[in-house]
Amino acid sequence: MYTKDTKAYRVQVIMMARSSKQITVLIAEDEPSIQEMLESCLMAIPGVRVVGKASSGSEALSLVEELKPDALFLDVKMPGLDGLSLASIVKTAKPETCLVFVTAHPGYAAEAFQVDATDYIVKPITAEAVAKAITKVRKQLEAERMTHLHKQKLTIRDHREVVFIEANDIVFVEKLARKTIVHTIKGPYTTTEPLSSLEKRLPPNFFRCHKSFIINMDKVEKISPIAERIYRVSFYDYPKHVTMGKDKLNELYDIMSLVL
Repeated sequence: MYTKDTKAYRVQVIMMARSSKQITVLIAEDEPSIQEMLESCLMAIPGVRVVGKASSGSEALSLVEELKPDALFLDVKMPGLDGLSLASIVKTAKPETCLVFVTAHPGYAAEAFQVDATDYIVKPITAEAVAKAITKVRKQLEAERMTHLHKQKLTIRDHREVVFIEANDIVFVEKLARKTIVHTIKGPYTTTEPLSSLEKRLPPNFFRCHKSFIINMDKVEKISPIAERIYRVSFYDYPKHVTMGKDKLNELYDIMSLVL
């Protein structure tokens, strides 16, 4: 059993926390007291950052274009451009943005969900309602991220063949002598393309854990200490493993933004 002062425990924490990507939020609300309350509730949630606040629909639209938040918490009734009109414009221009309506008018819920709202909070605001909305936002963002990864393909030359590999099928990539081996859930592929060149074409969920290895963090099951400053990286449903040094593990800590 792990304890909080062991290396193995700390590594396990990193692996669980890596899915908690920071969520950026823009608040569009014309009442200052509600703005402050929303910001307070949101900032109390780990992994959430409020990047801006707007007091009107038109101001919010400008900030969405500038800041590109993951989520927009917005009121239905606002000066000038109302919340439903704002939501429609945002969803057309930036469909990946999650919309959470915060309003005193429950009667607009049907219209809100017609513009693909992620959630609908009826005032008075509670911390629990905001937290539940963020949970829905996080799930939606993760689902979209996984869909995007599944759609990404990597093209490599394997001997005389050109192979199209789903990026999410890759477990890890290995440099072996003058060749590069792409280990996938469907089997290995060999190419002469340098590891450093292939690294540039991989999605951001891939991490160079060693001079000879690039790992798909979504396939990692655990990282275990095996010697002084050396760790073994094991994968889900894949028999092979790779190694990682202490320096790279520290780099991984920094990437995950964890204070251990």
